[in-house]
Amino acid sequence: MSQPDPHKSAYLPHIDGLRTIAVMGVLWAHFGLPGLSGGFLGVDVFFVISGFLITRLIVREKISTGCFSYRRFYHRRLRRLMPAALATIAVSITAFYPILADKDLYSFLRSVPFTILPLANINFYNEVGYFDTGAQFKPLLHFWSLAVEEQFYFLWPTLLLLLFAWPRSLLTAMATLFLFSILGAEYWYAWDTSAVYYLLPFRTFELLAGALLAVLGTTPDYDNLKPRLSSRAKTVAGLLGMLVILFGYVWFDEHSQLPGLGSLFVCIGTVLVIACGSRGVLGNLLTARPVIWIGLISYSLYLVHWPLFVYTLYRSPGELPLLLRLALLPLAMGLAALSYHFVEKPFRHPVVPGQKRANLPFFAAITVAASLLIIPSLAYKLDPESRKPELLAMLSTGAAPASGEIPGIGTQGHFRTLRVSAATPDAPRVLVLGDSHAGHMMTGVRHLLAVEGISADLVSVTGCPPLVGLTIQRETDHAPDQSCVAAGAITELLAVNGDYDAVVLTSRWGVATGETDMDGLTLLHIDYIQVDDLTPELGLERSRRVFDESLSKTVAAITASGKRLVLLGQIPPTGNNLARCAAILPWLGQTTSDRERCQGLIPGEVRRRLTYSETLLSSIATSPEVLFLSAIPLFCDRNECLTQAPETGEFLYEDDNHLNKTGSLFYLSRLIRNTNLLPFLKGKNRADELKRMSSRETPQY
Repeated sequence: MSQPDPHKSAYLPHIDGLRTIAVMGVLWAHFGLPGLSGGFLGVDVFFVISGFLITRLIVREKISTGCFSYRRFYHRRLRRLMPAALATIAVSITAFYPILADKDLYSFLRSVPFTILPLANINFYNEVGYFDTGAQFKPLLHFWSLAVEEQFYFLWPTLLLLLFAWPRSLLTAMATLFLFSILGAEYWYAWDTSAVYYLLPFRTFELLAGALLAVLGTTPDYDNLKPRLSSRAKTVAGLLGMLVILFGYVWFDEHSQLPGLGSLFVCIGTVLVIACGSRGVLGNLLTARPVIWIGLISYSLYLVHWPLFVYTLYRSPGELPLLLRLALLPLAMGLAALSYHFVEKPFRHPVVPGQKRANLPFFAAITVAASLLIIPSLAYKLDPESRKPELLAMLSTGAAPASGEIPGIGTQGHFRTLRVSAATPDAPRVLVLGDSHAGHMMTGVRHLLAVEGISADLVSVTGCPPLVGLTIQRETDHAPDQSCVAAGAITELLAVNGDYDAVVLTSRWGVATGETDMDGLTLLHIDYIQVDDLTPELGLERSRRVFDESLSKTVAAITASGKRLVLLGQIPPTGNNLARCAAILPWLGQTTSDRERCQGLIPGEVRRRLTYSETLLSSIATSPEVLFLSAIPLFCDRNECLTQAPETGEFLYEDDNHLNKTGSLFYLSRLIRNTNLLPFLKGKNRADELKRMSSRETPQY
């Protein structure tokens, strides 16, 4: 006699209805619709459901057959999850590759292999930082929760089967794990909020909430308890559970401390609905045909809704209007229905149960599809310059190959480095040094300096100006930031003592000196402190004083070493992220509202924000060995500041203050064409070079 198949166990239709409550909460919150600010807790509902169903399946198979088939378990998980996931990734690559700005494209392509593996949650956790793409612009961000579930699927069957060796201690052991997880999330939240949000150990309690219910349902005590509960009591308990879930949707928001003890509301509510929500008023609601239908497509709906929202937001002028956000609901459901009927269902069940090789074509197809989807990520990783700006071709200059390591630092740590060499052996050797504003000059340096007869090394340290004796106070523990301490050491090692003819210092100077908004209020300011001052007084005035002293000390040390020094002013900030300025239908071109959103700050606002740093840098460049070059005249005339290259229409910025590849080329080409940067670096007679430069055509815009 054949053994019963626990995978075909009794269907619980009200759980599909509960999936509808979960996925609609997620969509409502993600689309920014009013009323359910905590709808994202639908993900937590999904975790409890998954913990319940997976544990129920394992326990039923173990009890009915005396063993557990890992092969069948993972085969079914693969068929259930992978086809729709790969289809979503494929469509996302097709839709987003042509439109994403450089930084966003890098983040997106980097996420693809991690999403397939599945390690999406770990990837997005590691990505949090200074240059992190905003969450609303990561098309595959929602895969973090699927990765958590899948990691749970890898670990839980083995752990649960081990615990079965001590059946009397099974519930106690699971409850202990539950407590460790939820208390760990509550405690660790203050130390690392992102880890608590993304990583499995801090989400395990939600999955275990469902698992505990599944195991409890197989115990004699539970069987004895069920007859004692009247139908009315079950109905009330189920309704109470649903009210608790909806309360969480309404009460919590993105600023709430979740996951943690607050998540117990939704966990308990979900457990009550699973256990008692199959009958009565709630049962009728959850098993209604439209509700069941949404529950059936809920996996595909969860997969498609976020890329759809990101694409719409990316291609829209500013905040999405309410009507458009509402329209996304039926559109997402339509796409999910297509995914469910044409991708999920055809691959959901093994072709021939019990025959191992009959399913090999499916595994081969999945492997090939996953490999093909990773190719764009690998290609971009191997050649980050693969998507070359149109402006590069118009500049008609050859690219000098990057080569070698920079003595003293190589390519290690938090430094970004580049070395380009001119063809002539006696070419001047120049060091370009700074924070991320040196890093965004990398494309321009790579393609433009060597052909002008200059060999260059570029070193950038994100968030740290290239000044000695200065660091910043970390926000987490108020300790001196060691990256900036190291940046000061590199400045001393290379700019002061290195074998260079000239040094170029560039930075987001306004961060240190207090960028100001139109009304004069402080817009952005980082507390700079002296390296040896562990308990400094903080504030803008103190930060400016420390910065001024460090800048003067650095300039004096570099010039005393016999090097020429160029101080580059900060590029104009734009006031908002202009890299995502495009029409939702690109073939229709930009509308008036698009163009209005895609305008940067007017020149008066730019100068107002950068007054202090521009004045300070200019006042220091008084000797023949020091040259100050403001970036403002290269981007701004009297009426406007450029945000697009006049020659090609390509956007110049990758966010509100960093240049993209096109911007890097544009900036350095204008420095070469419109200033005396080159003659100064080469040490030639300035008058002759300026006369030669004046004959060049100045671009008009």
